[in-house]
Amino acid sequence: MSPSPPFPVVVRDLAPAAWLPAEIGGAEGTVAALLPRRYAAYARVAHPAGPGEEPWPGSLDARELGTLCAVLARRTRTPERVWFCLWDGWGWLRPASGGRVLRAEGGPGETPPVPAAPPAGYLAGALDAPRVRLPARDHVLLGGPLDAATAIGDRGDGYFFPQSPNLFWPDDRAWCVATEIDLAATYVGGPAALVDDLLGTPGLDVTRVVPGDPLDG
Repeated sequence: MSPSPPFPVVVRDLAPAAWLPAEIGGAEGTVAALLPRRYAAYARVAHPAGPGEEPWPGSLDARELGTLCAVLARRTRTPERVWFCLWDGWGWLRPASGGRVLRAEGGPGETPPVPAAPPAGYLAGALDAPRVRLPARDHVLLGGPLDAATAIGDRGDGYFFPQSPNLFWPDDRAWCVATEIDLAATYVGGPAALVDDLLGTPGLDVTRVVPGDPLDG
């Protein structure tokens, strides 16, 4: 059995995300609206579909996310220092209420395993933390090693539904990954060698894109 991933923590100092607003904001509905413009290459990673089902929007399947992170780890000098933006509208970040909440859910046909319980303080302070404000949404900032990407999600007594970070990047900014809540694909920007790696990775459905391409095209 593989060890459980480490858990991210809420970060109140938004300095690691200060570079994003100036670099994200291309034409609405294009790759440039999700990712910084600095990168040499970009890729679209399609979310998998179950038998007879549509691809799952808003979160990359946990298995594919783990595969993606393994490739990303080889293309950064700082895999132990990664920043994660999590949309602040996920209902599971908030106390239970009688109204409708948006929850993380498993992908098509997926019954996620329940990993080890998080340590005390996991996501503590998320509700009152300062927000990273980007063109489309506001986000809570988390920090941790790259492996922590697979530990984020909706968890409770006997269940865990993984949720892809909505945006994440290493401290050296070697690449950036975006999973918009309404889209059935995850987008990656980085060096050309990274996109070449992704295109050759078994288990990932990858297409090369450019910043002006339409999302989910």
